[in-house]
Amino acid sequence: MEQQHQSSIAYLITMEVQQCHYFYNQFKTKLWGGQRLSEFGYQLDNDTTGECWCVSAHPNGTSEIINGPYQGQTLDRIWSEHRELFGDFPSKDFPLLTKIVDARESLSIHVHPDNSYAYEHENGQYGKSECGIL
Repeated sequence: MEQQHQSSIAYLITMEVQQCHYFYNQFKTKLWGGQRLSEFGYQLDNDTTGECWCVSAHPNGTSEIINGPYQGQTLDRIWSEHRELFGDFPSKDFPLLTKIVDARESLSIHVHPDNSYAYEHENGQYGKSECGIL
């Protein structure tokens, strides 16, 4: 699905610049998705929007910065070219993906591996920690 150009409530406070950066949201269509994100002011293109990616440097959808000196640049680019803005976090990849989920249907229980298991058994991928608020 194409990226929606509307402001996200998500922001990143950089350590050096001390400025809030706002991002364009990316909406992901899912079989189990719905329309409830529209209740929070999001303009949706379909009836099966399952996820709003608010802050992401993931290869399947990286956030574009709306404001400030980095306007128009993507979070993955800023992460790779301006690491000084993020302090001394040691990861090669940006360590966060923030989503708002609309599950019209019940979701299955997920068990995700930790980093060491994922690296060994999942083609060198990272593990996944999740937090949910219902």
